[in-house]
Amino acid sequence: MAPDKLNDMIAIPSSGQDASKCDAYLGCQDRYLRVVRENKQISEGSCEAAISALTFAKHPTDKKKRDVVYGTSAGSVGAFSMTVGAGGEITRKYAAVPAARAAAVTSITTCDVKADGMPHIVLSRDDGSVEFHAVGGAGGGNMSGDDGNNPTPIWKASVNETVTAIGVGAITGTETDEIVLSTYSGKIISFSQNENASANNVVPNMLTGKIDMSAKKESKKETPPPASETSEADRAASQDVLAAKVKEVKKELDSLRDALAAKQKDYMTKVNGANNSSPSKPAVAVTSEFHVRSKWELEGSACLGLVLEVDAPIDTVCLRSDVALEIFDEVEREAANIVVSMGSPQLQVSHTAGDEKSNTTSVASGSKTLCVIRPSDSSSTRLEVHFRPLEGHPGEIQAFITPKLVPRTAQLKTFPVHALCLHQRIAGTEIEWERLPMSTLRLTGAFLARDVHSWMFALLPGVPESLTTEFGVLYFKNTFVGSYLFIRYSKGEAEFKSENISTLAIIRETVTREATQRKIAVKLASDPLPDSMVHTLRLLHPLVGRQLKLVQQLKILDALKEIEGQEEDRSFLNEEHKQILASANSIQTDMRLQPKRTGYLKSLIIRLYKDRDMFKGEVSPVAKLKELDHLLDNYDEKQLELFFK
Repeated sequence: MAPDKLNDMIAIPSSGQDASKCDAYLGCQDRYLRVVRENKQISEGSCEAAISALTFAKHPTDKKKRDVVYGTSAGSVGAFSMTVGAGGEITRKYAAVPAARAAAVTSITTCDVKADGMPHIVLSRDDGSVEFHAVGGAGGGNMSGDDGNNPTPIWKASVNETVTAIGVGAITGTETDEIVLSTYSGKIISFSQNENASANNVVPNMLTGKIDMSAKKESKKETPPPASETSEADRAASQDVLAAKVKEVKKELDSLRDALAAKQKDYMTKVNGANNSSPSKPAVAVTSEFHVRSKWELEGSACLGLVLEVDAPIDTVCLRSDVALEIFDEVEREAANIVVSMGSPQLQVSHTAGDEKSNTTSVASGSKTLCVIRPSDSSSTRLEVHFRPLEGHPGEIQAFITPKLVPRTAQLKTFPVHALCLHQRIAGTEIEWERLPMSTLRLTGAFLARDVHSWMFALLPGVPESLTTEFGVLYFKNTFVGSYLFIRYSKGEAEFKSENISTLAIIRETVTREATQRKIAVKLASDPLPDSMVHTLRLLHPLVGRQLKLVQQLKILDALKEIEGQEEDRSFLNEEHKQILASANSIQTDMRLQPKRTGYLKSLIIRLYKDRDMFKGEVSPVAKLKELDHLLDNYDEKQLELFFK
């Protein structure tokens, strides 16, 4: 029914009179919202990112109109409008893209907290954030988006773990609605309105509290009195009932703790006996009883993000990779609240067992990256770390997750690193392809369209596992360099276009290797354009220039620091120098990352030169590579472009 993975789906009546007939709205991984009636697709609309959550809202004045509200994996929020009883067409209403990187939207709903017929948006994110957005202005507005305003976030909280579902309604009382949500570890949390907050505020200051869902059946049968009839005596009585219930729960918790301690003591006795290797002491076999939720995807900041979430506090995560990866430096680690201990692939990894004796496990000599990560917070159940690999080197990352549980067990999760791992799938309508200087790589041979599709699935992220048509068309963007990739294939032929020669070289290497393994004869023809290389260099110039400017700012900063220590009046400084002084901390922090970032950019440019010669059927001379390396150390944009020409 849909050419790519379905992330969410909702059904909306297609006719105002017959509620049994519905249209299905599909939120797809390929950045499209599709409308299906019976067994046919009747409409579709492209979005700015893969849709991760869907809901709908009624129009405040027109009963025939609906708004399909969505959240995306990039953290944006948007809406399409539709009319009940019409042909199923959808039109864009708005799209609110966050200025900074935001976590993916995991759940979304609409509500009317002011009871004035104006629905607003409540959403949750992958990092545990819960947000309230007013549509049509910070103080109100309408869901129709007729005034052209995007949703405005006016309240935010965090539960520090992934929110799996969210809803709004009367939960613990009848006076006001509350936001209730469930988390990955099984918690049910409610956010209620502060009674003393201003009535003009859409969402007053909210207080968090965990809800006891075990209400007595007798209380469910009673009809709660109106808020105006609630007396102080009733409030006091309800407080006494609540206090008694809390006391009863605490007593039950104490009993469970005692039972748990007894079980742990019994287990440790058996484990110690088994480790003493006595024939009379039985060995204890254990299984992993915790669950791990993982997410491995390319993020908007041109890096690969790994998120691991466990339903128990995390002790350590050991990472092993056969691909060279740059784990972001101390700045990013502190922001993520993690401690990273780098190791050597030649060393052994020590693991402490329950009897405090260490068992060592040798690591494969092919490991390029090895580290142990620990959350800074000992009670944290979530861990997030970011990597940036160099494209053209496929492999995998293995993560060994060990929580703070007895008995001590671990789980292994494996994540692929694609050869073009920094490429993100986009909608083809976003780009004016005819204006780009695209080089071409053509492939012909005795292969099927599904063969090429399987090669693309191994080469690029975001490609569906199966091909549902007789041909395939894919569009990608390199999130780091900014170049584009167009792919079209069918039975016996395939075409690849990009202004980045290195991208086509990686495709050529992968396709040749995969075809050889399957014993499929293929012919390759290429048409590299000189303008393509110049275009790619000009995409890289701002990235290199940013690093060079950082070095210059640091030199100026050292001189300004001396002036700052000697002169109290600094009004004679120009605006640029004042800005450098104000940004002193960020400049010094970025300089710690500057050598790695500069080296990464140099490797991209050197590979571009080698790939240029490869398409000519030549091998880059060593003398030329040394000359290029010297030129990159004394970077000049015009000289570099002349060198490539």
